[in-house]
Amino acid sequence: MSAQGVLLLFLSCLVLSWVGAHLVRHQAHRWGLITLPNQRSSHQQMTPHGGGLGMVVVGSAVAMAMALQHPRLGLFGVMLMACVMAMLGLVDDLRPQSVRLRLGVQLLLVGGLLLLWSDVVHTLTLGAWFCLLVGGVWWINLFNFMDGLDGFAASEALFMSAVAALISLWGHPERLQDPWWLMLAVLAAVGAGFLIANWPPARIFMGDVGSTWLAYWLLALALWSVSRGWVSPVSWLLLAGWFVTDATTTLLTRMLTRQRWYSPHRSHAYQRLARHWGSHRLVTLALWGVNVLWLAPWAFTASRHPLVLPDGLYLLALLPLFVLVRALGAGRVERNRAI
Repeated sequence: MSAQGVLLLFLSCLVLSWVGAHLVRHQAHRWGLITLPNQRSSHQQMTPHGGGLGMVVVGSAVAMAMALQHPRLGLFGVMLMACVMAMLGLVDDLRPQSVRLRLGVQLLLVGGLLLLWSDVVHTLTLGAWFCLLVGGVWWINLFNFMDGLDGFAASEALFMSAVAALISLWGHPERLQDPWWLMLAVLAAVGAGFLIANWPPARIFMGDVGSTWLAYWLLALALWSVSRGWVSPVSWLLLAGWFVTDATTTLLTRMLTRQRWYSPHRSHAYQRLARHWGSHRLVTLALWGVNVLWLAPWAFTASRHPLVLPDGLYLLALLPLFVLVRALGAGRVERNRAI
């Protein structure tokens, strides 16, 4: 596919994702997709959710079309499992499901994803395979946990997929023809389209149907790009830096302080920052600032110039984020009104 073709695909997916979000918004009351303020919410008003359904439909349609053209690349399998993940999220949006059911299905779907790359996974030890399985499920849930502010999760998905696509393409223009690289561009496009509708003040939320689907595709594309040497594992960790540090630190703090860590709460660092500033927009802009000005350069260098520093030293770029998260008291008990 030419550069012009990629641009046309990107713009088409962006517009269709935006249209899909608005279609869901206008039908949300009829379908029962309305978010009420709760213990986890950072909002005070009822807001339509499930807008991520537009991303799912558009992204899945493109993945299906490419899978039909390239049946041996595993795209159909990933598309199908991602749709199951989205269906579980949609059911949960309509009527909350048990933690056991959600985790059980997520374990099966992440395990299926690992089996698709058996040529890589079979070289791993049992312990490493188990860590990948648990890490994949944790990634899906932490991405969902971080979907609590206007424009936040959509911004992260757009940033991660777009920068990973640029890293992969740098010095290798032939990858424009690769269906897996095109899915990185598609994921960035549908995220951008939804972000327009979700930008503060949000007119609709993506819901679990969107957040779990995005997280699953990001995991799949990360595994693919790492297995082919396009993007290093360290680079992916750096790109997800804010989400990983905030969600992980918050969870560990709640567990160590003997709180009910699985219960709804508003003690993430990004939620505390939103209450302190009284603005979702400022926190989302801060996310973009940290991602673009700090994490993206480190991620690019880790993949394109891996011999400059050992992997462990690249991960030290996350240290300031851990310090920030701890300074904001993430995970600590706090009673505050929503904004």
